[in-house]
Amino acid sequence: MRDPNCKKCYLGQQDHVITRCVWGHGNLKSKLVLIGEAPGENEDKGGMPFIGRAGDLLNECLSLSKINRPDIYITNPLKCRPKDNKLPPDDILKVCSKECRPYLDEELKQINPMYIILLGSTPLKLLTGYSPITPYVNKKVGYKIYATWHPSYILRNLELKKDLVYLFSLIRDKIEKGEEDVEILTF
Repeated sequence: MRDPNCKKCYLGQQDHVITRCVWGHGNLKSKLVLIGEAPGENEDKGGMPFIGRAGDLLNECLSLSKINRPDIYITNPLKCRPKDNKLPPDDILKVCSKECRPYLDEELKQINPMYIILLGSTPLKLLTGYSPITPYVNKKVGYKIYATWHPSYILRNLELKKDLVYLFSLIRDKIEKGEEDVEILTF
């Protein structure tokens, strides 16, 4: 299913150099999936999600929550890096998301996680239609789905780091207790 040379949407066809499509990474049997927005420059170069400064913060919050990054799966709804790391206008973003959606759906189908955490307003908007993120921070927004701040936003607002650690700890506890929702996954 993964097409390393995918050029279906605007992001894949941009005139700046894109090294690769960045696919999800981690444990395919994970009970927890984190979904960000799109690869940045570091992710484009390194080939996996969340490996820049935001990734370092994410790793720290996971560690503080007693979650090992290799035990979970991390992905993005968009698989190509936007030019200058800036998302395109909403109309283009929707088309790109639609083109990338089969890849994300395949990842989620293969993993079948107990819980999904959306990191930021972009995955919240693309996957649930809700926007902005503020009313949904650390709240359940659908079957298995919670939303919280994106680590890059937390880098500019470090007092919010506790929110991310809190949510990760909450979900870790639910997974350890085997508390799983029974509704059917729909976006």
